[in-house]
Amino acid sequence: MASGVEYNKIQQNQNLPIHEDVDDANLSRLISRKPPTGTAIAAIDEEFSLIGTWQQEWSAKQNISIPCITHEPPGFHLPRKSWSALNRVRTEHGRCAYAMHKWGKAPTPFCECGAIQTVRRIVEEFPGTAYSGKPEDLNSLNVYL
Repeated sequence: MASGVEYNKIQQNQNLPIHEDVDDANLSRLISRKPPTGTAIAAIDEEFSLIGTWQQEWSAKQNISIPCITHEPPGFHLPRKSWSALNRVRTEHGRCAYAMHKWGKAPTPFCECGAIQTVRRIVEEFPGTAYSGKPEDLNSLNVYL
């Protein structure tokens, strides 16, 4: 953890003027505040693992349709425009009438045919844009969109 590394460097050099401020910081702070040094110390003492903690929290969630990614997903090295488009399809959060209406950027969530326009509907049902494969293939697909 970067803050832990910095904290250790500071602790090893007692001549730094920061020691005058940090030693008194906990005394003058409001109870609701947590100084970053305290968090860094706790993380070091507990041998904190960011990836391990993230995986535990991810596994605890219920009904997640997106798999826990512990490595670079397929398409990671695509150009940014293609990578963004692929991820919008994968997460079903993109520039469609439903989302734009939800964000206050479009007057209605409907497409020209009268149905609510969602990313899923664009990918699965719209002529000309419907993906012919299985929807779950998009999590492993490495294509240019």
